[in-house]
Amino acid sequence: VTASNTNGNGIVGQGGVTITNSTVNSKVTAASGLNIGLQANGMGLEINNSNVDVSVTSGMGISVNAGGIRVTNSSTVTAATSSQYDYAFGTDGDIEIRGSKVTAAAEGAEANGMFAGGNLCICQKSEVNASGTYPALYGTSGVEISDSTVDIESSDDTGIYSPAAVTITDGSNVTAAGYWPAIRGNEGVEILGSKVDAKSSNDVAVFSPKDIKIEKSIVEAEGASGANGILSNNTVSVSDSWISTM
Repeated sequence: VTASNTNGNGIVGQGGVTITNSTVNSKVTAASGLNIGLQANGMGLEINNSNVDVSVTSGMGISVNAGGIRVTNSSTVTAATSSQYDYAFGTDGDIEIRGSKVTAAAEGAEANGMFAGGNLCICQKSEVNASGTYPALYGTSGVEISDSTVDIESSDDTGIYSPAAVTITDGSNVTAAGYWPAIRGNEGVEILGSKVDAKSSNDVAVFSPKDIKIEKSIVEAEGASGANGILSNNTVSVSDSWISTM
């Protein structure tokens, strides 16, 4: 399926969108306004064993107003926006990526690459690449990365951010870069049995107001000149790990 539009939306499902065993391309070209390449309401968005490519010059790439987003079963999804104040790939609910590859790129000012109004879960050997000028990867109720590879960059804000907790587990490999902390979880950060490379150009590399726990992991945390590599306003616990804060 190929959908294109000028000054409008590409594909919209008011009761939800399900894409299975398919290839979908949606491109929206607009100089201004809130335009959406792929929009799902009601029951949310399900992408299963499919290839989806969405791009928007003004507005949101993939947006779900009600329900969550599930990307499963070796799907490949690319979502991009050049618009300010918007996101490339996001929902008011949860995002669940399992055994799939997602690329979310937001180029405009104050824009998220990937945004979840609920929990954001990347697991089961998934690959995620997200970039933005606000937090590139944002999970309101938490960010969970398990057995997956994640590459994140925010040019003007935090790389990976949650007002809740950020957990990286089960052999995950995470590279995160931010202007503010590369990784920040307000309710804690846990890195368990994983590899993390975090770098901030203007702040601490890994930060939490609560506890930070690192166990059986390799962590390289490079803060800006004069800033900490890893900082907790409460406790930091490290066991059976290798850490560098060069």
